[in-house]
Amino acid sequence: MFIHHEAKSMGVSMKAHFGVLVGLSIALAGCATSPANHKTQAFNDVDASEARVPASQQLDEAARTPNRDEVSLQWGGNAYAELPNCKGSVALKREDGTLTLVVSNTSNCTNVFMEGGYGYESMVRVGKIENGAGTERIGLNEKIGSNKFRVLLTSNSGKTAGWVTIQSHVQPPRRSSAYDPKASPDFTLSTSFFGRRWAPLNDCGGSIYLTVEYGSVYLNFNNVAKCSNFDVLTANGDDANYSKQKINGPDGNRSEKIRIPNHLYDTGRNTVKVVVKSNSGKNYDIFLIKFVAL
Repeated sequence: MFIHHEAKSMGVSMKAHFGVLVGLSIALAGCATSPANHKTQAFNDVDASEARVPASQQLDEAARTPNRDEVSLQWGGNAYAELPNCKGSVALKREDGTLTLVVSNTSNCTNVFMEGGYGYESMVRVGKIENGAGTERIGLNEKIGSNKFRVLLTSNSGKTAGWVTIQSHVQPPRRSSAYDPKASPDFTLSTSFFGRRWAPLNDCGGSIYLTVEYGSVYLNFNNVAKCSNFDVLTANGDDANYSKQKINGPDGNRSEKIRIPNHLYDTGRNTVKVVVKSNSGKNYDIFLIKFVAL
């Protein structure tokens, strides 16, 4: 059974043959390095030498300047990027439960705007990097479900800019009912081009990451705190007849890489429903896995 992946971006066609359709979310992240390795840069040239213009003009210039950085950050994925034109970096952090964008040492882009509606015309100023050094923290107001934010960094004239797109996903509060294998899934993981590969286990603690290796689908569990049992409930709507297995590791911190048996899926589109739960069933997370096999 082979897996086919075809992605088209900016007029370029890329094909690869594996065992399950694989989709990777592509985000331009500048020259990403660890925040710990990022060196503070001295306040240098652009903002120091440019005359300040009204915010509306800064936004107009930032929309068309070739001297701009464009990066994407995702909570649970790529959470750090460097901005070569702005000469600094941006990172996502959780601070007191709030998703926060940390802008550091952007010496060429000291003005911080955030989109307040549709289009850059509605952007509002939310911060200022004083003297081109130090950090600015911007708290992001997340809602249940998928979230997307846009932040713009500009020089005083707007002729140097950095556009930052931020994405996150917030799960709804856990239901209070006892474990029911027929309950609706908490989330879906998919190998499609724009599919979600990673998710937190909100009730069990820890996280899960979906991978495809040598034609097989794997679920990678990390630091699972409250649950030790894994089970496949259904495969394409039918009872999977899967013998549940334990997630290895010490209590409170279990990690395991589990393969979905190939005999559970067919050629074409597949949907597999799985569960991770505690021995008592008090804690559990149910989710779907979607992929295409050829």
